[in-house]
Amino acid sequence: MTNQRKYDAATIKNYLLAFHLNLAMCHLKLKANNKTLYHCNQALSIDPTSSKAHFRLGSVFESTGQLHAALYHYTQAAQIEHSKSTYLAVENIKALIAQAESKSTTRPLG
Repeated sequence: MTNQRKYDAATIKNYLLAFHLNLAMCHLKLKANNKTLYHCNQALSIDPTSSKAHFRLGSVFESTGQLHAALYHYTQAAQIEHSKSTYLAVENIKALIAQAESKSTTRPLG
């Protein structure tokens, strides 16, 4: 007799979600942005309410200067997971956007 485990669909889904979130974090640390985006999007296709996937997407977009996309994903993460780190990320990105917009409106003519 073999000692094989049988997994239900929910368990497999949770393992796949963890797999993609862990790979996304690894690629984020390696600054492999396209791979991070891929694994975050795969995680969101499994669980659209994954605050970790949204937060990691926010980090990628912030690092590439796509501040409005970063704000969207940080805000999604903050709405899902009410934590200090998510709220700080939202506030920090809003400050960066305001700073970038003030620089673009105060350029000297000439």
